[in-house]
Amino acid sequence: MHYPNPQKAFTSNSNTQHRHNLVSILESALRNSNTQYELLQCLDIKLLQPSPGDDGWKIFSLEYKVEAPINTILTQDIMDKYLRIFNFLWRLKRAEYVLSAIWSQQMGNKKVLESIKGLQGDFQRANLLRHEILLFISNLGNYIMIEVVEANWKIFLDEIKKAKNLDEVMQTHNKMTNIILEEVLLTPKNENICKHLFGLFDLIERFKHTYDTLYTSGIEEYHKRAFSSSVIYLIRFRIRIFKVRLKLH
Repeated sequence: MHYPNPQKAFTSNSNTQHRHNLVSILESALRNSNTQYELLQCLDIKLLQPSPGDDGWKIFSLEYKVEAPINTILTQDIMDKYLRIFNFLWRLKRAEYVLSAIWSQQMGNKKVLESIKGLQGDFQRANLLRHEILLFISNLGNYIMIEVVEANWKIFLDEIKKAKNLDEVMQTHNKMTNIILEEVLLTPKNENICKHLFGLFDLIERFKHTYDTLYTSGIEEYHKRAFSSSVIYLIRFRIRIFKVRLKLH
């Protein structure tokens, strides 16, 4: 079975998104992981309402289909909390992907970019800034996954063993999701910090567009100089031939 290119699917404009393509990408990712087969039947994608200029990254979301009897614990309120956590982690992963893509792009033409006089300083500053931002994003991601999600999941598993009835299971689960939301800064009291984080995610995407412009300009300048050098070499070569012919005559 042929699966669409994930990079092309997520970076293309939201108006050109096709749900079946994204579903195919999700199925491919699940089949290539160690996830249980049953999860294929429960996971689906949800396309959010797009705003002008949005790409696939901004409208994509996962949806977990909950049926009886598990919906007694995984209520709609709980699922909404999980959705908020997922969307935040998705934006975080998007930022990390963008910064890594800049590095790959730069390393792919490192010698070319370093040879362009007048632009080396710009590429060096851009790379240093990219490195600093990526370090922060990576540390934030590791903190959330290890210190918040995994740590609270372990506490939840330990506490659920002590639960005596369904109500206590639901209370323990609800407590875990609330703590995760709090520690991921997705609660009203952390709204200010959260706005700054989402603002940083937007700045990273703008940084990528700016870098792409710089990169394209650099490559174009390299080809222009290479062409000019070739023309100059050809002119000098013909002049030498002309001088040789004059001497022969």
